[in-house]
Amino acid sequence: MVSQTNNKYHDILSNYYDYKIDDNSEKYTSYGYRLIEIINELVIPTSTLSYIKDMNYHDANNQRTVDYIVSRVINIGHYNRKIYTDDTNEYERVLLEKLKDFLDLEKEMIYKIFILTKKICLNYDLTEPTQKQKNSIRSEAKRKRHRCYICGRLLDADKQTDNKNRQIAEKKEKGNYEKNLLEIEHILPRTYGGGLNKENLTVACEHCNKIKDDKLSYANCYFENFICNSDTENSIRSKLTKDIKFSILYKQNFQCKICEKKLYELDIENIYFYKKEENESYHFTNVIMCCEECQELYKIKGVKNGLYL
Repeated sequence: MVSQTNNKYHDILSNYYDYKIDDNSEKYTSYGYRLIEIINELVIPTSTLSYIKDMNYHDANNQRTVDYIVSRVINIGHYNRKIYTDDTNEYERVLLEKLKDFLDLEKEMIYKIFILTKKICLNYDLTEPTQKQKNSIRSEAKRKRHRCYICGRLLDADKQTDNKNRQIAEKKEKGNYEKNLLEIEHILPRTYGGGLNKENLTVACEHCNKIKDDKLSYANCYFENFICNSDTENSIRSKLTKDIKFSILYKQNFQCKICEKKLYELDIENIYFYKKEENESYHFTNVIMCCEECQELYKIKGVKNGLYL
């Protein structure tokens, strides 16, 4: 199994909670990380923008290329699996042919990618937690008052009974629904091979879970759009969309840049986005996030944001 502590996409051990799903399910997640690792090794950092000195931008662009190739490979696998549901042999033949059409690689490397893609797609249905497993995770999260691993908000871990759903409907009608319902999250998304092993399952609020969706990394957003020509808060906020904020947090592994504590470890109500280089404008590679405690301690000037992204 690929060492997950070396995974550049996400340090999943940092979200290690005290529940176990299946001792044998690590193999499913390992397929996904192995595929990502192979694609990452294949992608040579782009030199087409060598005249731009911002290396953080180059890193993000390179990451985006890796993510796109992984997404296309997996899309080929899932799409054709739906077509050849009852014919595994034909599925394998078509999958290999389509991968060869998409990737100009040596035979050995194509076959490695083919095998991993096939395993991920054929095992997809096995990576959905059963209701019993979901109930176990929910009970444990409620008992230990787990917070969203992305934004750090306290989670509403109650079961969604008919009465609970009526309460939610009333809150929505009054406009004070916080979208903090507990949802079970695959850190490496199921579609890319994320399994049911303990290290790949965590809990997130409904709001953040929807923002993350099937994103593979922080680069899965149009970060070029976040460039402000003014330091006024209104100007910054107009550009600081929920996807941009999520990507900044994702890039920092959902932890404060200064104290390096995870947001779910902190009892705070706000976070702050501020400039790394004060003499530059607000743009994606020049913005970092710190927690409320560090902002107060170091008197940092930035844009305050509630944990609700």
